[in-house]
Amino acid sequence: MSIEKQIDDLIEAGWYVLNSNLDPVAFQNWRNQASDCIIALLGPHHTYSENFNSYVQYPDPKNLLAGSGILTAARDEMVKNCPDQHQLDNCRILPASSNKKNCEALCTRWT
Repeated sequence: MSIEKQIDDLIEAGWYVLNSNLDPVAFQNWRNQASDCIIALLGPHHTYSENFNSYVQYPDPKNLLAGSGILTAARDEMVKNCPDQHQLDNCRILPASSNKKNCEALCTRWT
């Protein structure tokens, strides 16, 4: 699955959380996955990573919409910085460590 598709799926999952009347467990699962994805793509100190963790804390519509907006911005940043737009579909995120809090990503080609 490409990075772009993973982010699109997370954005869509956010809408399902919103439609679930913001179920706290569903929100927390979505938040954790989205945060891990942004950190894996951009690093823990990138503005998007820090803003996501600051603005997306509670299961309410404003937090969820802020998170979806940050995911969209991260996706757009990744697309903008990819040297070959046709290779986006061949990339995926692989954690360099099993420790998700300190996760770094490697963009590798599907074999």
